[in-house]
Amino acid sequence: MAAGPRFGRLDDWLEWQQRLHPSTIELGLERVSRVLARTGWRPPSVPVITVGGTNGKGSCVALLDALLRAGGHRVATFTSPHLVDFVNVGPSNLIWGRPLQSIVPSGRPIDWELTYGVAPALLLLFLATGASLIFLRRRRSWLGAVNSLPGAEYARAMAVAVFVAWTLMVVVDGYSLWRYVYAWVPGASAIRAVFRFQAVLQLGVVCVAAFGLAALWRAAAGSKLWSALVLSLGAFLAIEQVDVGHPLFDRRAESSRLAAWPAPPAYCRHFLLVADPSVDRTWYAEQIDAVLLGLRFGLPTINGYSGDVPHGWELRDPRAPGYLPGAARWVAGHGIAPGLCTLDAATGQWKQVLPGAPDLRRVNLIDYAPLSLEDGLALGLAGFHQMEAGGRWTNGQGRILLSPGVSAEVLRIDGRRGGPVSGPLRVFVNGRLRHEQALPDGSFSIALPLEAPVESIQIDSDSFVPQLLKINQDPRRLGVVISRVVLE
Repeated sequence: MAAGPRFGRLDDWLEWQQRLHPSTIELGLERVSRVLARTGWRPPSVPVITVGGTNGKGSCVALLDALLRAGGHRVATFTSPHLVDFVNVGPSNLIWGRPLQSIVPSGRPIDWELTYGVAPALLLLFLATGASLIFLRRRRSWLGAVNSLPGAEYARAMAVAVFVAWTLMVVVDGYSLWRYVYAWVPGASAIRAVFRFQAVLQLGVVCVAAFGLAALWRAAAGSKLWSALVLSLGAFLAIEQVDVGHPLFDRRAESSRLAAWPAPPAYCRHFLLVADPSVDRTWYAEQIDAVLLGLRFGLPTINGYSGDVPHGWELRDPRAPGYLPGAARWVAGHGIAPGLCTLDAATGQWKQVLPGAPDLRRVNLIDYAPLSLEDGLALGLAGFHQMEAGGRWTNGQGRILLSPGVSAEVLRIDGRRGGPVSGPLRVFVNGRLRHEQALPDGSFSIALPLEAPVESIQIDSDSFVPQLLKINQDPRRLGVVISRVVLE
């Protein structure tokens, strides 16, 4: 008899996957290389470089292309968005979804971000109308007649704006004119995904196309046949916008749901949202829920949603196993435990969070996994990066805060020098310098006798930024790698 499926829901399988590896981030390609080897993948006959990530993909591809061409190599580059993405309205579009997918490149990362295209019929009407507004000022046909409609000058300006924006966004052989926007416009580098601008341009496209439709209607006056054809075109333009797959946002239902939650008690100074496991809701929606509730109640939240997050903020997914421990480290490390409350999304109940008193002796303090949020508040980390296979990098000043203080006889610290840092390594206990030594080339181990309960440990060293030193593209400030901190 065949066994049933191991997991009933995709979220259950994803949670299981996240628990397989204890580190949130592990640098290097060893693990993915092992997976690739098991698939039996065979490399292509020509060298291929794949560039992925969040920021800097286009710049990296352009730099590699220029370097290889300068070295005399023949180079072919492919970047997204592709030209066909200007009409890529997604696979679930009622009219164009299936036909367009045969020409839309497949297998691209976050390809759903590239479905901001204009439906083909609307695009054709926009192009014809825009060209008439710009180049045909005389009334020789319905195309020229569009210039006589009220507000034609505004439609002409919108058409020019859309054409200019599209020209800037087009990528040819790895290059686009948007590089000059980055170089000359202050603050333009904040635009990470340029093609999202297409969502804003849709308004201009629709307005200009509406002028063309109005000119057609005027030209068809007196002819029932042509009037019927124009009405049919207008109906088709509306139907080709229908998407049968994208979820709809019900503002009234969302507002009612948020309004049902009670106001926080007076003792709450800031809060953390605890997700409802019984509700199928995406992680970013829950983060935005917390932000909207914070605005409603005038209460700061440590939740949030952004393409770039503060250093050490490990709260991306409220359903992930490391969410509450990450929240505890963030709160304790920034000294904001007093006044912290949680809001349970399942019950709508507020709860004051008071630090627990776990036994932190003989525990690796930089890899501590608390059993509860309360226990997690007893230990705070600041100035450490996320846990990796060999330990945690400091940013040059790693601090461990303990509340209440922990009584022990010996403090042991193990670590290694992981980059071109020089100068001394200093260890402070309760604000007092207890150890100083020159950094060795490899690993180091420190044992310090203790006389009083430990409330803070600080590990200082020089630091470096690999990206600035052209070691690699890592933009973090790094000090030393700490693998173990134990109170015995």
